Amino acid sequence: MSDTQHATNKPQNKLMLKRQYRETRDKCIKEFINELTQLAGAAISKNKKDDDFRRRYDEYNIAKRDAPDEIVRLSGPPIWDYREDIMRGNIDKFLKADYREDIKKYADRIPDVDYIEDERMLIEKIKRTWHLFQPAEQEVMLRRVQNLVSLYAQYVRINRLLGELNETK
Repeated sequence: MSDTQHATNKPQNKLMLKRQYRETRDKCIKEFINELTQLAGAAISKNKKDDDFRRRYDEYNIAKRDAPDEIVRLSGPPIWDYREDIMRGNIDKFLKADYREDIKKYADRIPDVDYIEDERMLIEKIKRTWHLFQPAEQEVMLRRVQNLVSLYAQYVRINRLLGELNETK
């Protein structure tokens, strides 16, 4: 018997678990958005004359307010692909990868891939700006990308647990 099945034998336990899982998911979303915003803010500070970046950043700020869950759901999988290297501190593969190509791998699971264009451009701009940061700044940026990986893993896990709860009677 799984933890979810055991804990949901009583209806009040199931409701309590759902609430806790939703709160945890909301916290993951908020922290993911915060990390991505910090990365983008740092990158934009190095690209003050890039009007396209500024426009994408402004659009991202609207999206993060209106649909933060969508940003995590859509931008997480392509970052997740590089998790092993990122978590070991090797960011090179991620920086050199074409995020647009990475996203195409998820077209069947992410039917609204076009929606991610602003986030994709934001991440591409962050990646292209990486070399402008000092080594100490790159370490901070790396930790933020590592946090994105960890938060996305938590987000996926909690959504799976919520799905299991919804399937139990």
